Amino acid sequence: AASRLRRAIRGFFLDERAGALNSFGDHSRRWHFSATVQAMGILTGVLTPNEAERIRPRLLKPEGWHPMSISTLWYGLRALAGCTDPELQASTYEHVVQRFGRMVMQGSTTLWETDDGADDFDLAGSLCHGWSAVPLWFTQACVLGVTPAAPGFRRFRLDPQTAALPCASGAVPTPT
Repeated sequence: AASRLRRAIRGFFLDERAGALNSFGDHSRRWHFSATVQAMGILTGVLTPNEAERIRPRLLKPEGWHPMSISTLWYGLRALAGCTDPELQASTYEHVVQRFGRMVMQGSTTLWETDDGADDFDLAGSLCHGWSAVPLWFTQACVLGVTPAAPGFRRFRLDPQTAALPCASGAVPTPT
């Protein structure tokens, strides 16, 4: 069933000329491309490994595509996780530092719901939001490269991506 669904999604949403998935459509017109949709296509296997390799560099610099919001950035970072290209690793790290560092540099002690913080949603934006914990996941899972291989980290994988840094260290609490 999953394979049939992936084929159906490809058949309807894949724009061969653009080499990317349309974000939505109505059988006669497709509207736009989104970096989030491309990340989801990579993570679900809708896009082939070759298509994924071509698309990954555009996820964080989506010229002509709708960019990822903070709420969807985790999917893009997951689609980039494990990438062996040092330039893409460094670019990913810099994107996270710039996007969330902006909040810190403005004196915030929390991570915001959106890039515009309290100014968003008619001045009702949250200044402390769960999905904004992406940098915590990113530093553990991507920079340090520690991800679970069994529930509760009873077993784990170690695959650090430190191309953007001269060194990195950290501790990940695991059950004894």
